Amino acid sequence: MFFYEAYPCRDEFLVYSMIAELRDALLKSGYSVVIDSTAPDNVTRQFLLTTKVKQVNRLLVMLNVDKDILIERNIEKFGDAHPVYAYDKRWEVPKGGIAIFKFKSNTMDEFEDYYARLAEILESETHPYKPEFHRAQLPLKEIRSALRNFLQKRSSK
Repeated sequence: MFFYEAYPCRDEFLVYSMIAELRDALLKSGYSVVIDSTAPDNVTRQFLLTTKVKQVNRLLVMLNVDKDILIERNIEKFGDAHPVYAYDKRWEVPKGGIAIFKFKSNTMDEFEDYYARLAEILESETHPYKPEFHRAQLPLKEIRSALRNFLQKRSSK
């Protein structure tokens, strides 16, 4: 989606690698990080959820929408349901070892109910979810530096 292309997207690994570098830089600075990704297969999920940063709470939030509703929404938005079928071909049940929150979103009422439940779970944690436990913001200069270092490593290979 970064390149507005259907799967397989060119340079998908590069995009995910950049996201991982940025994620780790932010985690090291005490930020909570949310990665919004379709990630239908376990290899991609594992890549996005694995970090060398210590003491990180990981949570996989799975949005569940009935297939008929997804098809209807895709036809309305894109003119066909190709993204739903392409996603189905790659879908794998998540492997164990990580907390999973199944978030139903067939209607706005259902979305709001599950959102409230998720917010309650996240707010009940001591760290890293509560804002009062966050460290000072990571300067943009450090984010740029981490990204520059990553790109230099990649180009030297």
